[in-house]
Amino acid sequence: HSTHFPKFRVASLDIAISEVVFMKAFAFFLPVLAHAMEDGEVGSVSYVSDASSCQGRTVLQTKAVSMTRAQVTECTTVVTPLDLVFLVDSSGSIEDNNANGHYHSKQFVNDVTNGLPVGDGATDTRVAVVQFASTQTTEIELTDGISKSAVEKAVKDMAYHGTATFTGAGIKYATDFTFRHARPDAAKMLIVIADGNSKDTQQGADDARDSGIDLVAVGVGDQIDEEEMQGIAGSNGKMLSVEDYAHLITILANTTEIVCDEVSTPKPTPAPTPRPTPAPTWPADPLAHTICVRNSGGYALDFWAPGVVGKTRVLLGAEKCVDMRHLGLTKFQQVRVNVKVIGGKPKTRMVHTVAYYSQGETAKRTCTGTIHNWKC
Repeated sequence: HSTHFPKFRVASLDIAISEVVFMKAFAFFLPVLAHAMEDGEVGSVSYVSDASSCQGRTVLQTKAVSMTRAQVTECTTVVTPLDLVFLVDSSGSIEDNNANGHYHSKQFVNDVTNGLPVGDGATDTRVAVVQFASTQTTEIELTDGISKSAVEKAVKDMAYHGTATFTGAGIKYATDFTFRHARPDAAKMLIVIADGNSKDTQQGADDARDSGIDLVAVGVGDQIDEEEMQGIAGSNGKMLSVEDYAHLITILANTTEIVCDEVSTPKPTPAPTPRPTPAPTWPADPLAHTICVRNSGGYALDFWAPGVVGKTRVLLGAEKCVDMRHLGLTKFQQVRVNVKVIGGKPKTRMVHTVAYYSQGETAKRTCTGTIHNWKC
């Protein structure tokens, strides 16, 4: 039995390398590869503007970081509650060419969930899962996705749809129905996993963003429409892509990091809504600073305002006025003007009511008639 070792051709010479030498060479190259990953050659995140593919709009594109499930770290700093919904493509195309897309999508959802602080605490993450094709099914609601085991069981029980792809309808369903169970103080995120062209996505995605939902687009395979996926993510959103469903594991670290960034960033405290300045409350009575009474009848009369102005005699054809601005009255204080006819049997009548206001007007009353039918 002979042992075969790898050969490298150098300057037309065949050099047989022993197993020991080969292992030493591998040990040398391993840290170089790790250094390249740190320098961004593998696993970098960058903002790009590509007019040919994205019409000049900016989108966060992420190159895959290939890591094992054990290497993906969990969220450690959590300050913001998150309601997270996975919208999973369950159309017929995900199983084309033995892609086994349904299995890999389920595994991906569970792997991301395992790195999150799932629970029902004040700052915990809640998880919901919705499948879509030509119809939508809720696999687990936000109110139930408060433990990793509950999410894992729901995902395990997911049934494959196998019909056409209607991504926009799926986004609308999640916005209108799944997120209605979201907590008022929680951030909202929708991760859309899809592999094809739908053409009905833009309105649904825009409506979701208008509802305060952050969208992450995960495109799978070579049939995805990059412009459509960017439309889902939004002009400044996050978009990830892999060559097939089996490679979803390669963006596990990226996806987990995106979600962890959401829960580790405090939500901005909304500016307090200024209380409207109350409209001034004006009294029902006319505003006046002076009261006047004219006697145009065939008699003498007195007029006064109880507690404000004493009795003042007004003879036939005369007029008397009282300026109240020097009497120490309070703003809008009510003043009742009384008149008493002199002659025959005296008659007293309240003829006017005003509210004192220094910037008001002069309130006048003219009294006419005889002793029996006088009026003011």
